[in-house]
Amino acid sequence: MSYQLIRQTNHVAWLEMAKPSEPGAIGRPSRTGDPTILVALRVTQAERDRYQAAAEAAGVSLSTWIRAACEARAAKRRGVR
Repeated sequence: MSYQLIRQTNHVAWLEMAKPSEPGAIGRPSRTGDPTILVALRVTQAERDRYQAAAEAAGVSLSTWIRAACEARAAKRRGVR
């Protein structure tokens, strides 16, 4: 996704999404597979910072890292490896 600067003041830069290169290519690409739902998880700031650092080290988003960690733990509890 790219942005172009449309106006700048002392403290704020107003950005606008650049026009898509293909017709109909507006927005995030649709997901394949099952629809997802939101699961809220309360963590401390220190925990979130650790999770974020681990996700960045793995080269994935925080959501992807948390999902993988939960899946690994659930598989371990079920005895699947």
